[in-house]
Amino acid sequence: MVKTKNIYIVPIRKRDRKLVVSDVRAHSDILKYALDFPLPEGTPILAVKEGIVVNVVDKFNKGGDGKRYFKYLNFITIEHKNKEISQYGHLKYHGACVKIGDKVKTGEIIGYTGNTGWTTEPHLHFHVCKNTDNKNGWKTMQVRFKEKLKYFTNSKENLTKFRSKQTIS
Repeated sequence: MVKTKNIYIVPIRKRDRKLVVSDVRAHSDILKYALDFPLPEGTPILAVKEGIVVNVVDKFNKGGDGKRYFKYLNFITIEHKNKEISQYGHLKYHGACVKIGDKVKTGEIIGYTGNTGWTTEPHLHFHVCKNTDNKNGWKTMQVRFKEKLKYFTNSKENLTKFRSKQTIS
């Protein structure tokens, strides 16, 4: 298990968080340590650490369940010290507040959640990765967060129980 050297904040304000999911059915191999935050569209996304924006796509207004939707993913990518890279996916159409080359501060609003790309519901997909020599060129790392973060891991039963008690709206 490769953990981040940097310590990060959570990319969603505490008051907006209801659920965090790490599901190997959706995230395996290079995305092993990715996290999903089911949220309503338009929820602010925070930079998890200071860094430089290296990629932004927010031109798509399409999402759905299936590989054919992957090409419609809106996202932001930020490079941090120690060559660690954070990525925020499924942003809403024109939902980025930053552009390539911008310097961001920890906790700054960088965009808004959406439902673009390969997705079944509005949420934020988040991961930190490092470039590698593998066939994909990168691999996710287990994120060390500043605060303790509880999340469900690959448990449809737990997720169903949680959702029956909560309303994510």
